Amino acid sequence: MHGKRIGIATLAVGAALVLGACSSQPDTEPARDVGPSPSTSAPALRDCTNIPRTPRANLSSCDLRAADLHWENLTEANLAGADLTRANLTRANLTEANLTGANLRGANLTEADLRGADLPMADLPMANLTEADLRGADLRAANLTGAKLAGAKLRRATWTDGRVCAEGSIGECK
Repeated sequence: MHGKRIGIATLAVGAALVLGACSSQPDTEPARDVGPSPSTSAPALRDCTNIPRTPRANLSSCDLRAADLHWENLTEANLAGADLTRANLTRANLTEANLTGANLRGANLTEADLRGADLPMADLPMANLTEADLRGADLRAANLTGAKLAGAKLRRATWTDGRVCAEGSIGECK
């Protein structure tokens, strides 16, 4: 009988933790470290489930893998070091956002507004930047291997090699 009580109590505590993690109430406590995988030396990521996605939000080092952030207004948000692998950022407003060192591998940034965004050392392989507005963005040392840039506006963007893209740079830096 005592063993059943412990099992039921453990189950109740586990359910409370799960329900608390899924709560739609804003989180007033600081984000928790998710921590690196034991087999990697990647920096620890934060669990940012309950942090509102608003302008100037601090989402640095957040685990946002496969997050649905389309149409979100993240103007001037801090996403430095965030993991946005395969995230949907279609038509998101990331004007002047800090994405320094962010992982955007395979992310969908179709028609995203990235004017003046900081993306130095961002990892963007296989990212879809079709029709994205990158005017004035900083892409120094960013990895764009296999990224789709068809129709992307690149005027005055600082390219991966440090040169500034000329007027009329659409889909490629001229």
